[in-house]
Amino acid sequence: MSGFRNTADAINAIAEQSRKVHKLYAGARFRAAILTEYSPTFLTGSVMFCPEEVPSRPSATYGTLLFVEQWQSDQTEALDLLSELLSGQGEIAEQKVRPGFTYSSFDHRPFAYGNRGWSGWEMRSRCETRPTDHEQPLNYGAIVGFGLRPYLGAEQAINDWIFDTATDNNSNGVPSRNELVTFLPDTRARIVSALWTPGKLSLSTEINVPSEHIELQIIHAQSARLPQTTQVNGGASEVKVPDDARELLLYLMHKSGDCTMQVQLRSVYESFGRVPEDLIAKNRAESDLGKGEGDQIEFKPFISPNDPKETEIVDTVIAFANTSGGRIYVGVNDRDASPQGMKELWKALRGAGNKALAAQAERLRWLITNRIVPTPRFSVEEIRAFDHPMVTITIESGSTTHYERGSNEVWVRRGASNERPKPGEMQGLFEKNAFLP
Repeated sequence: MSGFRNTADAINAIAEQSRKVHKLYAGARFRAAILTEYSPTFLTGSVMFCPEEVPSRPSATYGTLLFVEQWQSDQTEALDLLSELLSGQGEIAEQKVRPGFTYSSFDHRPFAYGNRGWSGWEMRSRCETRPTDHEQPLNYGAIVGFGLRPYLGAEQAINDWIFDTATDNNSNGVPSRNELVTFLPDTRARIVSALWTPGKLSLSTEINVPSEHIELQIIHAQSARLPQTTQVNGGASEVKVPDDARELLLYLMHKSGDCTMQVQLRSVYESFGRVPEDLIAKNRAESDLGKGEGDQIEFKPFISPNDPKETEIVDTVIAFANTSGGRIYVGVNDRDASPQGMKELWKALRGAGNKALAAQAERLRWLITNRIVPTPRFSVEEIRAFDHPMVTITIESGSTTHYERGSNEVWVRRGASNERPKPGEMQGLFEKNAFLP
């Protein structure tokens, strides 16, 4: 890490690094969050140099919290505007950003920046503050404005608007308060998305230099297998990974010795980037079908409305909710875990035609919400696995009550079976109710 106590040195560091990228940036996107309750006060901001032009959003006013954004085309002109901002003379979307910035730190960042998914080089510039700057608190509670996206709190709004980072934080804090964060992406190569499922790593990469200049290195933490190195050509690919790995560390290495990007996956089914939801569901289903039924997995065929097997579905949902949660795959033969296919779906849901899968999913939702008391937390998805349609019901384990069908129709999961609770288990389930209001 390098530190600079004057604007000229900070700009020179940014300019020098920008000349080392494999091609010039199209410009930079400037953003700032400003508090307007008294005199306009800079809270935080970001500058993102971009390989392609990014249209600016109009300013957004949330009460006394103002967000502004400006696109500055051309790499040289963007550097000039950044220099003006750091010296306290610049504006973003006609909003002055004062006072100036007195200290900047500059460092390589191999992890992705925000939701745009680039690694690169980051400079954090800290602005001069006045005593009154710390005396202007943000409003508590939701951040809302007419015609604007609502947020749980100021911190969530600032993370999204300024740093392209999604959070669920509802505090009124200010991330990187009194700092302007400048980022230069390393556009040579990046991992766009990654999904780890048992035995397999599904990747999407973007390579903007000759592919022979980039290699992917993977460390399988706590595995008996040695790390592996493979070449990536860009686009979608799959890599086999050992089953005994407990963590995956991914590195895109350039022939110069630079790490252009690093990604850490801490557990199976963890993903990075914007992995399509249907890919996650497909890979999970294919893995579950390969493992067979058990404590948290159940297979059921497609079921016609009012078929007696609907009761089996309900009882399994109750058992999973009363135990450790689980997934039910509807449209799968429980004898051999093979998908039934479209013909069996149409046979079970006669009259539904091409909407048969949606009709099956809707019927399952109705069963859970109308025949189980209280309704557990669940989700129903229409998916394709092994190129066949099926429906997945995912049930969360209940923590504050027990679940039942009718009068005392209570079940728990034991192995691959639904069973009545033993006396001790029953007492534990009913004791959960003691904490309910």
